[in-house]
Amino acid sequence: MDRNARILISGAGIAGLTASIWLSRAGFRPLIVEKAPKIRADGFIITLSAHCYHLAREMGILDDLIALNNRIKGSSYHDRSGRAVLELDYDRLFEEGRTVQIMRDDLESVLYDHAKSGPDFLFANSVSRIEQNGQEALVSFEDGSERTFDVVIGADGLHSRVRQLAFANGEVIKHRLGLQAAAFRCPNVLGLSHKYEAYMEPNRHTIVYTTRTNELACIFIWKDDELTVPGEGQARLDHLSDAFRGADPRSRKLIESRGPKDRVYMEALTQIEMPSWRKGRVCIVGDGAHCLTQLSGQGASMAIAGASALARALTEQSPDEAFAQYDAAIRPIVSQLQPATRDNAKWYVPGGMPFHLLRVSAMRFLPNELWVRYFKSKYSKAQD
Repeated sequence: MDRNARILISGAGIAGLTASIWLSRAGFRPLIVEKAPKIRADGFIITLSAHCYHLAREMGILDDLIALNNRIKGSSYHDRSGRAVLELDYDRLFEEGRTVQIMRDDLESVLYDHAKSGPDFLFANSVSRIEQNGQEALVSFEDGSERTFDVVIGADGLHSRVRQLAFANGEVIKHRLGLQAAAFRCPNVLGLSHKYEAYMEPNRHTIVYTTRTNELACIFIWKDDELTVPGEGQARLDHLSDAFRGADPRSRKLIESRGPKDRVYMEALTQIEMPSWRKGRVCIVGDGAHCLTQLSGQGASMAIAGASALARALTEQSPDEAFAQYDAAIRPIVSQLQPATRDNAKWYVPGGMPFHLLRVSAMRFLPNELWVRYFKSKYSKAQD
């Protein structure tokens, strides 16, 4: 594609920043529009391995990522009584050495540091309208301005505004998992050290782990068919507290560490599936195209892989050819991961005591080596 091509990237998250690095390096100067006033300063742990590890090296960001490695040394999974039924040593689990575990905001900070000199940034703004006319897209922004682009990349997440504007409802399939999730960071009220712990119960699951700065990052997942969640504040905190009433004391202690003014992320878990990721000169990447949800462990890796595949293809081919090449590279992987993640949801948060006891028994009595192989496979699947 001509290096003077006008490229808009909507979203300054992992996918958007990744695409901008590749495009800027090839001589393009894309515009990135981001609705937030600055790069986000929160998020949770991400495991990058195999193919993404090599992509990070090619992008020139690997050393910076390694320097911010979260340094978790092991994980343990606990039953309702608090007993550890499975423990994993991370030196053994990631013994090949081609793995980085990093907090999402640290990853985005590294990507931004490497991207910021290439594209133009438009913060505190967003796309409000897209009109396509042949080989161009006229884009209107919330600030009232308009610009014309040759390519529009929607990298704006699960609730992608670009996807909403460019695609009809029938072109987007939403798989509701019947689960809700909440997440926040808090002081290390449990006294953990370089550790990941999971507290498992019927219908709900808590994950907590230490960050590089010795905070705790907490994730709560529970069965709930509601498609909406309460707004920020006391109502959201009450909703989480009700879902974990009578839960493991450690889960309760984490929830009770929050006040009504503390930020709590909450979402009804939903996968996005699209028969086509492109419409004219618009193409969707990352969660907006194929959200896998937190249960997959592969969302960030697929965002990097997909944005890299699309951006590198655009540097060598026409938009139509690049979109097709991106689809051919990424869709087969997504097509395996999405149904596998839906199946995993039944295991991750089992409904009822019998299935919960089966899960706990499997973790307790099956050989540790089988679990090491399982988790190695999980974190490499998106990289094949």
